[in-house]
Amino acid sequence: AARVLTTLHEAFELALEKDPNYALAYAGISQVWADRQQMGYAPPREAGPKAKAAALKALELDDTVAETHYALAVIKTWTDWDWAGAEQEFKRAIELNPNYPDARVSYSHLLMFLGRPKEEMTQIERAMELDPLNELFQTFYALDLIYVRRYDEAIAQCRKALRTAPDHPAA
Repeated sequence: AARVLTTLHEAFELALEKDPNYALAYAGISQVWADRQQMGYAPPREAGPKAKAAALKALELDDTVAETHYALAVIKTWTDWDWAGAEQEFKRAIELNPNYPDARVSYSHLLMFLGRPKEEMTQIERAMELDPLNELFQTFYALDLIYVRRYDEAIAQCRKALRTAPDHPAA
């Protein structure tokens, strides 16, 4: 996974060499740093500021792209612990692109933290409709099912995720 993140980061940097005003590349760099932090490949004191700077640059360049708001929502959720701000950014990302499953999956987890299970399940179920084969989303869906105490469905969902990706660490 660390190698994949490095490759992604290099690809986004290459895109910025070709177009320094490419907001999606900054959003991608933000997500790479957020993933590095979440997976323990980089400490929050290093990854958090880099992820936030890239997200803010993406937003500055183009605030009409869902990925830019999603990048900032991720930072606000798991680095800044600004859950009200994160919710605004997730909602804006989904408003800009209702078919963006990544925003819905992460928003479902914020809603879980906020104790709003009905909204949580609406978001994760829509994400699963949009991208049913994504093993990370399948695993997150299982976690959401556990949270709402639908244990038999959660077990089935975990098994499905493991069939899709037997070596996936989250699955």
